[in-house]
Amino acid sequence: MAALMFAFLAAFVVTMGARDQVVVSDLSEAGHGAALPLGVVTGWIASALAGYAAIVVLPLLVPDARDMLGAVAALVSGIEILILRPGRAPKEPTRSIGAAGLVLIAHQITDAARFLAFGVGAAYAASVPAALGCAAGGSLALGLGALGVVDPRASWIAHGRRVAGVVLLVIGIAVGWAALPR
Repeated sequence: MAALMFAFLAAFVVTMGARDQVVVSDLSEAGHGAALPLGVVTGWIASALAGYAAIVVLPLLVPDARDMLGAVAALVSGIEILILRPGRAPKEPTRSIGAAGLVLIAHQITDAARFLAFGVGAAYAASVPAALGCAAGGSLALGLGALGVVDPRASWIAHGRRVAGVVLLVIGIAVGWAALPR
């Protein structure tokens, strides 16, 4: 249960203002009716892949190594949040669901939310709950952006993302330090 809740909260927070939320929001605003369902489906696929990766890696890790993997996931996710910014609004001349799907899955497979789901799934030895939590949290954030409840390009979201990135760096350092052999 802890893995599901941590992954849900982490995915929701780091998806707010992320590249995939901006793409889904911009496409929805431009009248691309399938943007939100497409974003949700690709998010669930990416989360399932992160959960599967945690399942594959889990038997290879001792408990301290699982903690260290969780720390590395937090560090890398924090760095990704601090460095990568959403780009300009997409120009979608073809209105192709396939092209939008490829862009979204590429963003989502390589984003902080999925890497956190991988790290949480491995650290807690709970890959499936972590993947489900990540998929649900990311879907909620995508929905808020696509429905216009929040503007993913708002300055307060950008500032919140920076704070989340710093918090993830601190968590990664603390968990990594605690996992070091004494």
